[in-house]
Amino acid sequence: MVEELLEKYRQLTSSQKLFFELLVFVYIGSRNGKGIAIEAQTIKKVVNGEIKHKYVYTVVVDEEDN
Repeated sequence: MVEELLEKYRQLTSSQKLFFELLVFVYIGSRNGKGIAIEAQTIKKVVNGEIKHKYVYTVVVDEEDN
């Protein structure tokens, strides 16, 4: 099962890998009693007549004990 998951992970694009890693970070942090939020922002630009997308993820961690 782990090998299958690793194979699927390797097939992800870099943006998908980043998002997956952020989700893992949030899951682990929430299990440890931390308040965590992800702010997602999409920036669109026209480059040489093509629309390009840039995805920005900001992770906010509340370090105070809950």
